[in-house]
Amino acid sequence: MSALSWGAYTVLSLPVLRRLDPRVVAAWTMLLGGLAALPLAFTGFHNLSGSLSSVEWGSVGVAAWTAAAYSTVLCSTFAVAAYQANVARIGANRVLAYMYLQTLVGPLASVLLLGEGLGASKVTGAAVILLGVYLARRA
Repeated sequence: MSALSWGAYTVLSLPVLRRLDPRVVAAWTMLLGGLAALPLAFTGFHNLSGSLSSVEWGSVGVAAWTAAAYSTVLCSTFAVAAYQANVARIGANRVLAYMYLQTLVGPLASVLLLGEGLGASKVTGAAVILLGVYLARRA
């Protein structure tokens, strides 16, 4: 579903990118996406142990707020803006091929940061992803 959603988002954003700056498209994407997800955060739909309405907001420290702001503003917003800029510059097909590389980050991080094993399934999955990106770039 993630690949389908990103593909649809990318293709549907092309006409908008012809009229608007990629940063504007990214800003609207972040704003509207955040607003759409907000009701789910308050219902606890995403987390069986609770929701935002059950958080003791007074106990949330400065470090947590700083991390949330960093993640939202510098990581997510920058990533979406860079993504839109590249879609506008080099096209959806070329950018979408590289979207599959992000699937490697989770297993790679688990091996490097958490000390998990690098089993045959991870190596096979990485090889399939890299082969797919290579073949997509050749076409």
